[in-house]
Amino acid sequence: MTAPPGNVRVAVQVAFSFCALAAVLVCQAAIAAPTEYAIRWAAAEGGPKSATKVLQLLKLEPKKKVETFEVRYFRTGVPADAPALSTSIVRERSDGSEPQITFKYRADLPLPATASWKCPLTSFDKSKFETDITFLGAPVRKAYSWSCTGAGSLASLLPGALLPQPVGCGARMVRRESKGMEYKVEEWQLKTGATVLEVSWTATDDAKDQQQFADQVVAPLLARIKPLDRSKTEIGSSC
Repeated sequence: MTAPPGNVRVAVQVAFSFCALAAVLVCQAAIAAPTEYAIRWAAAEGGPKSATKVLQLLKLEPKKKVETFEVRYFRTGVPADAPALSTSIVRERSDGSEPQITFKYRADLPLPATASWKCPLTSFDKSKFETDITFLGAPVRKAYSWSCTGAGSLASLLPGALLPQPVGCGARMVRRESKGMEYKVEEWQLKTGATVLEVSWTATDDAKDQQQFADQVVAPLLARIKPLDRSKTEIGSSC
């Protein structure tokens, strides 16, 4: 078999490379942002009053690991390149080691698929888009976010020009996770003495996953709890 001329081989290689790149881009575009399904309630209004009791009620086998964090939220200035119609959130979370600082943009409408903004943190090691679906009973509420997270003190990671101001009194959060489906259960102990609980699950934004969370988590809880119409930011920011 006669080999094709050099210029033909180059053209074929270029065409193949272009097709491979296009396939990668199509695959990347098809990957949806992770979705967090969640339901929250105040322990004083009924239902299980601890993360351990929630796992027992839902008949979920817990992992051995129990995580405990101190969490604080901050109000901050709005960066010049912030997405339109979004709010800015800063969270400091620490388990006794180096704090984790997260800067988040949150909106009621989907954010642009490609971030045209920069992370305001001076150093960060991860960023992500996320869709939040909160169950308020039968209805749900959707929100959309993009966040970046870095390790270090707030003073070292967030430019002073953004003037972060503490909001609320902070909270202590205990997290447990189930085996198998890896549902997360968080027990928020607020400085007011109130306790708020949340069950969440990271999956995809489709009817099948939403129904699974509704059947396995929401339905068993609804007979016992009154769902809260507040985000974790609003809960953790209260005094």
